[in-house]
Parts: sequence; structure tokens; C-alpha cells
Amino acid sequence: MRTDQAKAIPLEQLLETLGHVPRHTKGQDLWYTSPFRQESQPSFKVNTAFNSWYDFGLGKGGNILDFVMVYFQVSGIPDALAELDRIAGIQRARSPLPLFPAETSPEPVAPPLPAAPQEPAATPGIHLKKVQPLQNTALIRYLETRAIPVAVARPFVQEAYYTVPGRDRTYFALAFANDSGGHELRNPYFKGVAGSKDISRLDGRDTGTVAVFEGFMDFLSWLAHGRTPHPPCPALVLNSTALKDRAVEVIRQTNVQAVHLYLDQDDTGRRLTGDMQAALSDMPVMNKSGLYKGYEDFNAFLAGMRQTEKQL
Repeated sequence: MRTDQAKAIPLEQLLETLGHVPRHTKGQDLWYTSPFRQESQPSFKVNTAFNSWYDFGLGKGGNILDFVMVYFQVSGIPDALAELDRIAGIQRARSPLPLFPAETSPEPVAPPLPAAPQEPAATPGIHLKKVQPLQNTALIRYLETRAIPVAVARPFVQEAYYTVPGRDRTYFALAFANDSGGHELRNPYFKGVAGSKDISRLDGRDTGTVAVFEGFMDFLSWLAHGRTPHPPCPALVLNSTALKDRAVEVIRQTNVQAVHLYLDQDDTGRRLTGDMQAALSDMPVMNKSGLYKGYEDFNAFLAGMRQTEKQL
């Protein structure tokens, strides 16, 4: 793929292929939650007129090649073009309607229909080389920026080393296991899954209650806030809001008497809270997000608390 072909690809089309959809539109601006980190309030903007992006959390922006270099942790235009070629090859294998224009096709072609939200898929092309106990200093520093002590994280989070097709480089990320043997992968620039997408269940002491979280960073924040290395009750991490029905099914198969929801304080989190309360109407389902009122999620609340403590 040539540079001019890459720059002709609409950024919103690439983002959709990577599993990101805009939260809202204002004129020619599309607003997304950042594809580089977990958040609940949109801070990533795409301007469709200029086909450019800006991430207000990172303070960075640019064109589609700049985005690819940050998202896939590559340096230089040739590596970015190679990543786009790789994604184009995956798309062509999946559908007769390719995402990107081929060398013989100067015009972008309409993308295939996105997958149904109730069937979350693995991130295309990720191959795990190894998963081992957490010791990578860069990943430990990343946890510290999220106000998660490494002592809290280590019993639940490992580090993964993985590759993607067409690249000799090995990448690394935090790895959080799910119930199907897959791993949720996170680093400062990437979030995805290796293997099958599923919920994660974790044991706790008080088996009469289960705590539910959208992502594992919020689960770890719950432990860090409680200053305990062990969950006070069983926990269930959705890993995707699309797995709501799977979570409800699992909860019904247990003997819990109450459900505590620690979901994001945004439209998706509020909608999910209502859906789970309706689906589990025969038991107490308590919205516990009031604990971090004024913050996007539990992790943002914890980070804010730690910052305040440092200033005292």
C-alpha cells in the first residue's frame, strides 16, 4: 500500500474495523472513547473533513499513519503501511468487500457490516508467544499510573508477549485471563484480546454477594481501594458489555443472594445497570457507582484519590 492510498482510507472506517464506534457526532467531528486506553467519556476526536484525529488524553493527533504508529506501537511510515496491509489482508480473507483499496482499486470500498454486538470477537491476528508472572518494569509503571499497586495486581494479572501477522516484532501487555482460556491484553497504547472473548470469574470470601465490573482495571481498583489483596466476595468481570446476558446466566447458576454493580458512570453503564436489574429482578441488584460519583469509573476515582493524597 502506498502512502497516498493509506491517507485515502477514512479514519472512522479503520476504527470500525478495529472495533471502535463513535459515541456521538457534532458536525464533522466524531467522538470516541479513546482506542488507546479504557475510559467511559469520549476524549478522542476524528474530523471527517480533514480525516484527522486528536486524543485529548494523550495530547497527540495527526493523520491515519500517525494513528497506526501509536495504536500498533510501530515507528516509521513503512511499518505503519505494513500494519495497514496486514489488516487489509485479514479483511479480504473475511469478506469479498475489502476494507482498504487494493493496489488496482483507487477508491475505498464500503466496509463489511460490523459483527453483532452480542458476539464479541477476538482481536484479529494476535498470537500469544508466552504468558508469565508480572515483572516487566514498563507494565508495572503503567499500573502505577493507574494507581494500582503491583502487589494487588500480581495475583490476578500476568504479562503476555505476542506477535501479529506480517511483523517480526514481539509486543507485550498486561494479561487478564477469562473463563474461556483467553486473555484480555492491555498496555498504554493497546487493548484487545488473545483467544476467545468471555467473562472472568474470581473467588471471594462472602459467597452471598457477587460484585460485577466492566473491566479488570476497575476490579483491581476495587481491591486497591479496599486495601485488601483478596476479594471480599466473588467478582465477575464482564470484559465486554456485550457479555451482559452471559453474566446474568452465570449469576443465576450460583447461590448468591445479592449483586453489587460497579459499572461506569456513563450512558452505557447506566443502561447496563438497568438491564441487569431488570434481568435479575428477583434478587437485590444494587448500583454501587455512587461510591465514585463525579468520576468516569472506579479506576478514575482511585487515581483521583491517590493524586489528592500526594498533594496533602
